[in-house]
Amino acid sequence: MLKQLCKMENIKEKLSSMAQSVIDGDVSAIKIFIQMKQLSKHLDNCLSKIKSDVKYEMKNEKSIEKDGFTIEIRSGGKMFDFKNCTSWINAKTALSGVEEILKLNFHASQQGMGLHDSNGEEPELPTITYKKDSIVVLPKRI
Repeated sequence: MLKQLCKMENIKEKLSSMAQSVIDGDVSAIKIFIQMKQLSKHLDNCLSKIKSDVKYEMKNEKSIEKDGFTIEIRSGGKMFDFKNCTSWINAKTALSGVEEILKLNFHASQQGMGLHDSNGEEPELPTITYKKDSIVVLPKRI
């Protein structure tokens, strides 16, 4: 067990060293990012392979203590799927229509077009938010 802990600490130290070498400007951030993404994917695959074994070792317990950690099995939450409900489909379709009109209003206002409704008032405009940027690593296509 001690040997495994030493190996894990060595892996953590190596990863920290790789990150520090990027910070210090000694190596390309892109090169290290690709390597770490590949390691992360490999680790995720390994974890998914042993997940059922972890559940088996827990012997139907919801929570156990092991090596200073608490391991818990959490059941997935209930989800509702409304796609087979006519009233939901109709409401969703109507909502999509309203959203499309509001998007068109926004784009028209961005282009300086003075839009007004039948009462002469400016239409409501949606608020714009942006998703967080991400970096994707894709293998080169041959």
